[in-house]
Amino acid sequence: MLTSLFHLAISILSPVIIGAIGVVVPYVLKLLKVNLDAAHTATLEQALDNAVGTALSLGQSAGDSYLANVTIKDAALAKAVSYVSTYAPAAIAYFGLTPASIAEKVDAKLAKLLHVTNTVPPVNAAKADYTAAMLSKANIGPAVTPTTI
Repeated sequence: MLTSLFHLAISILSPVIIGAIGVVVPYVLKLLKVNLDAAHTATLEQALDNAVGTALSLGQSAGDSYLANVTIKDAALAKAVSYVSTYAPAAIAYFGLTPASIAEKVDAKLAKLLHVTNTVPPVNAAKADYTAAMLSKANIGPAVTPTTI
């Protein structure tokens, strides 16, 4: 009697358990994929940031801090791509990145960084132009030097 109740319970619960697995497993896999995406993204971002540092270091040691020379910039990008490939191979494989796409990402980070440090804010430039214009219009007279006193 007990075995027949057990078999009956199994036959009733089996579809419920299978249905629950069908609902739970995709949710868990989605959750794991999101965590995996975040982990690979963090690893890749850290490697790209460090690669920018190595590229700038190479430029500074070559006497071109702003990587204006194409030859030096290409060497710096190659060194940066090598760095990212060494320190984030799983992330590169996960996202399907190529050396060219890594170089583009590093170049974009370099451009953003160098643009911020190289530009004079427009307000300062306008202020300088205004000041120069005002000084040229001013009637100040001859400059005073120790010999004219």
